[in-house]
Amino acid sequence: MQKIVGIDLGFGFCKVYSDNGRHIFPSIAGPCNEEVLRVSGVRNPAYEHETVFLDNKRFLVGNSAARYSERVYQARDKDWIDSFTYRCLLHHALRLAGVNNSSLVPQETVIVTGLPVTHYRSCRPKLIDLVKSMTHPDVSVKVTLQPLGSYFDHLLCDDGGIQDMELVHNRVGVIDIGFYTSDFITIESLELVKNLLDTREGGMSSVYQEIAREIFNSHGIRKETYEVERVIADGYIKVYGEKKS
Repeated sequence: MQKIVGIDLGFGFCKVYSDNGRHIFPSIAGPCNEEVLRVSGVRNPAYEHETVFLDNKRFLVGNSAARYSERVYQARDKDWIDSFTYRCLLHHALRLAGVNNSSLVPQETVIVTGLPVTHYRSCRPKLIDLVKSMTHPDVSVKVTLQPLGSYFDHLLCDDGGIQDMELVHNRVGVIDIGFYTSDFITIESLELVKNLLDTREGGMSSVYQEIAREIFNSHGIRKETYEVERVIADGYIKVYGEKKS
């Protein structure tokens, strides 16, 4: 049976979908200090589950990096695909999906991922080569424009059939507001309208920064932008153990 993996390495969060389940973690990495991860000589489970080994060094990723690393690394431009941070996140995403081990059957594995509109042409070959280097040269890697995921989510039903014929025949615009960038595409009769594709700087991080500033002004608590996402989802922040809306 074919194994299909979906990976979205966003500037704010990484999303992974496969038969191993769904996983979301912040797009951050940081140095791994083994002593910090030990309590009374016992190794913290995070050491096994959220560490990657690259360039002869160990790095923490996701929530463990936020919690245990003395400093964290993020990226905000298209060059981050060449950074070790990106490689750490991709390595961890592939591991969560179960496609970075020796038991992988490349002929039966398809890995699908996406890129921002204006990054697509220059970064697509790099991304394909990077995924293959971390899995297997014969793995099928599909790279598409990130906003197309939203379009096909509405167009197709779970078995691959078309559930909304209006989306096939009409002109459809997709606004994909990401963390640091926002993508815009237009589709007509299942084809991209090439002069109506764009990426603009600015996304949800601007909103999160304002909320983080308000939290600090009101309660004296500092929150990083990637931490505000959890605050919004919960609807409150804890101040000395008390929930504040």
